[in-house]
Amino acid sequence: MPSHLNVDTKYWTLTDEIPAPPVERDIKSWIIGNPSDPLWDIDVLPLTYSDSRWSAFILQSPMDCLQRLCPNPPLSVYEGDNGDLVEYWYVQHNNTMLGPYLEMGVTVSATHRC
Repeated sequence: MPSHLNVDTKYWTLTDEIPAPPVERDIKSWIIGNPSDPLWDIDVLPLTYSDSRWSAFILQSPMDCLQRLCPNPPLSVYEGDNGDLVEYWYVQHNNTMLGPYLEMGVTVSATHRC
């Protein structure tokens, strides 16, 4: 049976730096738990995973459809070899420090121009 070690140290107790509460941050960083609960903020969760299942499939897509995934410069879809491929992925995490949970995502190749 998989196991892991839980470390309950909060890194800011080792320094004088205390992170801003999640409600004072960008909403995109509110990915775990209640945004008003700093104990479940992304910065205080060094997650460990075991017994996970990853599934993915890859499709070819028209470049104009892919560009909608990266609408704002300087990020743009890569137009080189295999730049028209899209990966859809799904992960089932069975044993983590937060308990079991599921993830899903979309991956495309992109470039950053300064």
